[in-house]
Amino acid sequence: MDDAGFMKGQLKLLSDEIRECKDSLTGNDDKGGEWWENSVDGNCFEPKLPDTISVWIGIVDAGLVMEVRTLQILGPVGNTTGTNVLGIAQGNAITGNGYAGVSFRERLTQAFTGVNVTSNVGARLHDEADQIFVYKQNRVRVREKVRVEAADPRLMAVSSKLGALENTVALSRKALSVVMG
Repeated sequence: MDDAGFMKGQLKLLSDEIRECKDSLTGNDDKGGEWWENSVDGNCFEPKLPDTISVWIGIVDAGLVMEVRTLQILGPVGNTTGTNVLGIAQGNAITGNGYAGVSFRERLTQAFTGVNVTSNVGARLHDEADQIFVYKQNRVRVREKVRVEAADPRLMAVSSKLGALENTVALSRKALSVVMG
């Protein structure tokens, strides 16, 4: 009976390890972290990346994902003056046909698409456009975000093999529990 109990424990451990590996390949584990906590160190690049660019690399759904963000630094963590969520200097406002504090790119976007980027009405912005994050001890806003995904056949094959192995271990555990009574 001791050998059966030992086998049951080993199969449970194996099942947990397989599940953890599958979670790592699908991106469901929290080891990759959020981009503002675990971006690639800017010193890895030649020339060194400025603090206004963040690069995050991870595994999601058995594929490699790289996200590059250009950031607008709003100030140190404790500082709440300077710019608001839209990045317009506080005190400046959109008046008439003038766009105080708005970048040239945003003006062109509005001119060619008819989308008012500053009011965020009908704007085709990314999912983090209206959020403020803490990145490298500064409050930042994500100005632009690019996500590149590459499906890796080897990661997908490993994921499917881990799924098959997980099913086999589950059947073995069930068979052992039937034998043990």
